[in-house]
This record gives sequence, C-alpha cells and structure tokens, in this order.
Amino acid sequence: MREVRCCGRTFTESELELIRRIAADRERHPHRLAISRAVCEQLGWLRPDGRVKDMSARVALLRMHRDGPIVRPPPRRENNNGRRRPSRTAASDPGPAVEGAPRDLSCLRLRPAVNNARFLILPWVRVRNLASWVLGRLAKRMADDGERRYACRPVLLETFVERDRFRGTCYRAANWSRVGQTQGRGKLDRRKRYDQPAKEIFPYPLANNFREVLAGGPEGFRE
Repeated sequence: MREVRCCGRTFTESELELIRRIAADRERHPHRLAISRAVCEQLGWLRPDGRVKDMSARVALLRMHRDGPIVRPPPRRENNNGRRRPSRTAASDPGPAVEGAPRDLSCLRLRPAVNNARFLILPWVRVRNLASWVLGRLAKRMADDGERRYACRPVLLETFVERDRFRGTCYRAANWSRVGQTQGRGKLDRRKRYDQPAKEIFPYPLANNFREVLAGGPEGFRE
C-alpha cells in the first residue's frame, strides 16, 4: 500500500483515493480552497481550536499534485490569491521624524497581526534599539496570545533572515540565537534545485522544555 508523507502527516492509499474523489467532484468543490477544506473535514485534519488546517492542507495538496499522487484543478486566477495589488495612498508617504528612546514613546502599542511576514521599521522612525525592544516585548506575550488565538501554546519562535541583504542585528540584540542557515531550497522544492536565497535561522525559546514539547513528549502536541 502506497503512503505519502507531507506537512507532518502520513496519508494512506485510502486517504489519497478519498482526496482524488474530492478533487474530481468539481460540482461540489469547484476550486482549490473548497477542495482543501473538504479534505480537512473528511480527514479530521483540525487545529487545536477545532478549525480546519486549511493552509497545511493547501501546501500538502500542492506537493502531492506536483509529485503525481493527485491532480488538482488549475487556479482560477494567475496569482491564486484573488486579490488585487493595493492602490498607493498618502498613508505610505514619509511621516514626521520620530526620535528618542523606546521608553519615551508612550504611544507604542503591540497588537496581534494574522500572517505577518515582515518586521519593518519605517525609515523616518529613528529610535535607538526600538527593534530589539519590540522583539523583547513580543516574546513576553506571544505564548499567551498564541494560546488565546489558536488554543495551542507556542514554545518556540523562529525567524529567517536573508543573509545577503540583512545581518539580523536586532534579533541578536534581543537574544535570539543563530543556529545555522537554510540550503536555499523553497518549502515546496522536491527536486533539490537550491534556487532560493540562503537565510540565517534564528529561534527564540518561550519555554524551558521546548525540546520535549516539539519532540512530542508528555506535554507535547502532534499533527
């Protein structure tokens, strides 16, 4: 019996056949998002808070589509996200210079953001040590914020710094540890192309027992 390992989950041949039937039913599942959600529901692939693991499913289905076990319908739009490029407004224009020390800025607030892919401080903000100050306070609240949002308490933070463009100075100053670098392979690379920029890997533990938890120990979690 053929099995496929993908995104922390092993799919049996019977599960692959179920996925094929779901993908082939274009009337009930006319697009990729509908397919991934149906797969999650049929396989009981859920987050700790009970919601479907839609993003993990989409990545897994894309890999299986490229490797051959399943066939998905083509994307409805070229960029596959259904969104237009946002219009540029005055909100992106340079603002007045902000200077001083972090402790002097009473207006500073940390607010949760979904899928934040960049840590950016705008050029006109010239506050010494602001980046490491923000990272330090972020680390203090991330475990509680994560548990409230996802019903799963994170034990380790991780970020990647593109080595040819940045040095990761603010992460080092906030006590994040460099543990190595990527090989230059994208997360969907199955053929060892090494066509992506190499990145430095910086983790930050939120719990002393993070190794035990991530290894699936008594207090750990599994996919």
